Amino acid sequence: MRGQLTELRQADLRFSAEEAEAFLKQGTNVVLSKEEVLSLNARAEGWVAGLQMAALSVRDKEDASRLIANFSGGHEYIMDFFAAEVLAQQPKPIRTFLLQTSILNRLCGPLCNALTQRSDGQQTLEEVRQSNLFVVNLDSQRYWYRYHHLFSDLLRKQLQQKTPDLIPELHRRASCWYEQNGLIGESIEHALRADDYERAEGLISQALADSLWKSGESMTILRWLESLPEKMFHSRPYLCAFHALTLFLTGQLGKAESRLKIAEQLLEQEIFPNEHRRAESKGMIAVVRAYIAYFQGDAQAIIKFANKALDLLPEENLMWRNSAAINLGDAYSIIGNLTAAQQAYSEALKSSQAAGKLFLALLAGAKLAVAYKEQGHLHSADEICQQLIQFAEEDKKSTTEMRGKLFAIRGDILCEWNELESAETYLHKAVELCRHEGNVAALGLSYLYLIRVLFARKKDIQETLLQLERFVRASNVPIWIYEGFVAWKSWFWISQGNLAAAEQVLQENGITSDGEPGFRREGEYFALARLLIAKGCPAETEKFMEKLCSRAEMKGQTGLMIVCLSIRSVAHEMQGLREDAISLLEKALSLGEPEGYVQIFIEEGQPMARMLYEIAARNIAPKYVGKLLAAFSMHSPQSSKRATQTDDVIEPLSKRELDVLCLIAEGLTNQQIASRLYLSLRTIKFHTSNIYAKLGVNSRTEALAKARILGLLIS
Repeated sequence: MRGQLTELRQADLRFSAEEAEAFLKQGTNVVLSKEEVLSLNARAEGWVAGLQMAALSVRDKEDASRLIANFSGGHEYIMDFFAAEVLAQQPKPIRTFLLQTSILNRLCGPLCNALTQRSDGQQTLEEVRQSNLFVVNLDSQRYWYRYHHLFSDLLRKQLQQKTPDLIPELHRRASCWYEQNGLIGESIEHALRADDYERAEGLISQALADSLWKSGESMTILRWLESLPEKMFHSRPYLCAFHALTLFLTGQLGKAESRLKIAEQLLEQEIFPNEHRRAESKGMIAVVRAYIAYFQGDAQAIIKFANKALDLLPEENLMWRNSAAINLGDAYSIIGNLTAAQQAYSEALKSSQAAGKLFLALLAGAKLAVAYKEQGHLHSADEICQQLIQFAEEDKKSTTEMRGKLFAIRGDILCEWNELESAETYLHKAVELCRHEGNVAALGLSYLYLIRVLFARKKDIQETLLQLERFVRASNVPIWIYEGFVAWKSWFWISQGNLAAAEQVLQENGITSDGEPGFRREGEYFALARLLIAKGCPAETEKFMEKLCSRAEMKGQTGLMIVCLSIRSVAHEMQGLREDAISLLEKALSLGEPEGYVQIFIEEGQPMARMLYEIAARNIAPKYVGKLLAAFSMHSPQSSKRATQTDDVIEPLSKRELDVLCLIAEGLTNQQIASRLYLSLRTIKFHTSNIYAKLGVNSRTEALAKARILGLLIS
């Protein structure tokens, strides 16, 4: 009545990680690592008695780490406690209720009624909760609950010991209830646990279209399909097609091929009720074969299989037909017809959105964004990514891998615009999301883009390169993902000055100046060009860079053109062909300025910085060049240790030196600058001396005049 009553329940008494660590350290003789303590506390859910019993269970055991990792309600101290102190004290109806509902990961009254074949499920759950019997609320309405992890472990072991024959029937009852309530995923899980494979297969077939094309749950579908007996696939070609597709998405091309062959054999042997179903199955198989051809970079095979699919698939099968349309976009992309690729992807995106198939819409949209990016339309690509990411946020759980791919593409665009911190955040998230779903193409792309931004930020990329190397060797990744890895590995060695190692990497992969770059293989040839420049052989780059540049121009690949022109410009400058070098770089700048390209110039290192200073002195694109020079001073990656030195080299100013220069331009004294930047007078004099040396001047007046000529002080 006085408002002085305080209720303490299970959640209030739960130990935090810090409290658990202190308790185990002070209250037991068990020495555990911080990671082991966190693992135990998570499993015990902060229950102090559970922690104490866990400590007793592992005391003096040599394999304590393994025991902790597998800690459950089956450990002897936990088992004894629950059996004697909890279960034995309950009335028989409650004990029966607890045991029969223990197979569930979450509970509600109607579901419990279906399992126990009683009508008091919700009332019993509330009674169990009020008795503090290790039950946890999952919502504010007190409708859904779950058992404490350790309590659930114990109940299931008791159920297995007392009534093992009842367990499959309980799972069947749960499966039926979930199906009746439209929760097909949970229904499938319980059908599989009941070993009721006929029921499970029927539910999986019902769920396949929505779970894959709408939500993109490829790993979940793969697990479901691989839980079915092998004999089921030998009479169901459509099931083989879906299985092959999920195997393909996770990089298991050999297994996917085996499934397709089984399906094709069935379609040749079996007599179907009608030709409509036979044709549809053949169309589905053709789509999967087109996807596999895309991984191999075989445009002709993609076109062959995609057109076959569109001929065979019925008009109402929008999911597989849209996928075939995406296949055609892939083929156009490979042969360099980006306009046709854009059109195919756009149509697939609109059709998938209209059909409500989120995963397929995101897949088409991601590919459309890449096509825009390759054409140099960075802002259009970024706009698509932002729209689709917002669209995907509606269902984060079921669109994991496509959200990851969109994060990766947007991260690379931000990297290009020199927004490196945001780019890195996006790309770490992309790797995390794509790794979760196992889509090898999306994960490989995320790794390549992440390496780029780490390189731009002068961070060590060696560990990420090793992760990517392990990944590409363990998975059937698309050919261009492996080739991208080769390009970055060789470029890494060039940046370290180990030219022999870079040359070996390129030679082992058949990259020579007289080679012919395949689909998305240009990165390896750019690495070769940079290697030749670093070796002091710039003339050799012209043998293949001019051809590569012409091909990129013909296909409208703006980004590739800028790289080609930039490398050729540096090579011409090194040969003393300054006017030719300026002309090439001026063309590259005219291509890069409208869409705000930055990083693509910075990646050419100090030779490019020297060229940009020359361009600035000629008052060519002053605002854009000033922006590039400022970016050089902040994030320029390591240039080759073999960079040629000349008398007129002007080293880019650091960010702090640019800050000081701007304050000098405002007319501030050294003491005033020191106060403004919270630095010592001695430090300001040090920065000023560096500015003079880098600009080749001897006074403030000369420094400001030179800086304005070079575009470093643009109003």
